[in-house]
Amino acid sequence: MAKYLILPIVASVVVSLIVTHLNSPPSIQASAAHTFLKGYFDDVTHAAQREALYENDLTPNFRDYPGVDRVSYDAFWKKWKSVSVNSVTPVAGNPLEFNATLTYQPEQGKPFPDNLNFWLVCTGVIGNLLARVPYFGECPASDIKIDNEQLATPHQ
Repeated sequence: MAKYLILPIVASVVVSLIVTHLNSPPSIQASAAHTFLKGYFDDVTHAAQREALYENDLTPNFRDYPGVDRVSYDAFWKKWKSVSVNSVTPVAGNPLEFNATLTYQPEQGKPFPDNLNFWLVCTGVIGNLLARVPYFGECPASDIKIDNEQLATPHQ
């Protein structure tokens, strides 16, 4: 008799936990953010890669932000020979914000370090579902895009 009383309670708790996690924004692990940003910065200084990166690795929110049009993006990145990702660490309190320490190598001159915050989002059906599974789920680096602080969104 007791099992008939406890079973509905346990079932409702399990359903509640599942629904809560599926409705929460997907989280991005630091390792996936590092993999994504390393790949992005390895390619962005190559003119042949920039158009695809602009279209595929930046959210529409980011591309629509003033000063991030295709021409400005290309003009900014063509002055760099390379960009190295030294470290990527999560920012406390926001599962989609990361601090990255980068080293820029200009076409002319000496390299210099910089620290930047990035707001990332997990896109794609599989990535969004996997990233919501507590303790086991992770958004794959292939489903990550760069968003901007003002319009950071959990979904695309």
